[in-house]
Amino acid sequence: MSKKIVIYPIIGVLAIGILFLKYTDYKEKGLDSLFVQYSEDFKSIAFEAYDNNKSIPDDKAVIDELTEFLSHYQVMKIKHAEWDTAVSREKGVWIDIQSENKLLTILFLEKHVHMPGFGYYKVINGPIDIDWIQSFQEKHRQ
Repeated sequence: MSKKIVIYPIIGVLAIGILFLKYTDYKEKGLDSLFVQYSEDFKSIAFEAYDNNKSIPDDKAVIDELTEFLSHYQVMKIKHAEWDTAVSREKGVWIDIQSENKLLTILFLEKHVHMPGFGYYKVINGPIDIDWIQSFQEKHRQ
């Protein structure tokens, strides 16, 4: 009898904790918050558009400028099944952020964001200005 009294509250606390983690994972958040921890020990950033152009600036101010731009967008995590097949018609750009010992790859599309290993996101207040990102890339090309 006393074992049940102890087990049920523990199961309840664990269930609430898991639900809270799922809730925070799928709630609306700033686009920059997805990768801000990588910008702390930033080493380099690489851009790759669909036309395979690439540049690799290594100035911390570059990622700060990009983070400031992306902070204006809100995203919400979506399930893989919701990843619309129409994204193939959206303009986009790949960005690799290299930190001290991590590499984060992000696909920015006009209305969606994909971070392999982390999930799929829908842009709430978009579309993302991909032309700005491409001109930003040209500006910082090495």
